[in-house]
Amino acid sequence: MANDFAQFKREVLRIEKEMIQDAEELQQSIVLTAHNLLASPQYSPIDKGRYIASHQFETKRGAETAPDGLNRSQYDTYIAKEEKQIKQQRFNFANAVYYIANNLAYAEALEGGRSKQAPGQNAIYGKVNLILQPIIKKKMEQFNKKVYK
Repeated sequence: MANDFAQFKREVLRIEKEMIQDAEELQQSIVLTAHNLLASPQYSPIDKGRYIASHQFETKRGAETAPDGLNRSQYDTYIAKEEKQIKQQRFNFANAVYYIANNLAYAEALEGGRSKQAPGQNAIYGKVNLILQPIIKKKMEQFNKKVYK
């Protein structure tokens, strides 16, 4: 009887570990999708690239701002660096809140739609949010359907 209980306990702990790992992979997938949308000139239509390169994803507030005066290729390096950090980051299920920050002085004005390159009420984050919501919903449905054995 004790062996049966010990085996049951080990199995429950294994399933718990697998579920947490799946949840953390889901978090990473969503954050990476948001990063890729924000890094796309289609959704962040700013010519130089500094604005796009300055998006940061953090579990705490605060972000690094890309330096001014770089060319587009150099800004692309910042974007790739952030993507690599997201892929390498150990996602913690307990840290369910991720901040998307951009500390450039003109970032808030761009989001407010005060640019010919990013016009409208739903400027950059608004557009990405609208696109991201059905993606998150689909990923959550897939996650909820998984059967653990």
